[in-house]
Amino acid sequence: MVWAVVGGVLGLLLGVASSLVFPGIGVGAGIGVGLALGSALAFAGYLFAKDRAGGRPGR
Repeated sequence: MVWAVVGGVLGLLLGVASSLVFPGIGVGAGIGVGLALGSALAFAGYLFAKDRAGGRPGR
């Protein structure tokens, strides 16, 4: 769960940072990119945590 939350927050921060670094794309597009990155990183974090759990039963 922590991996998914960290991935989501990191993606949002990257999106906002990209809108500040590249002002031509605008804040809305930067937040949209952040949401896309956040959801992708959150899903990757979920899969990583699931893989690390291995054969242990789910919680």
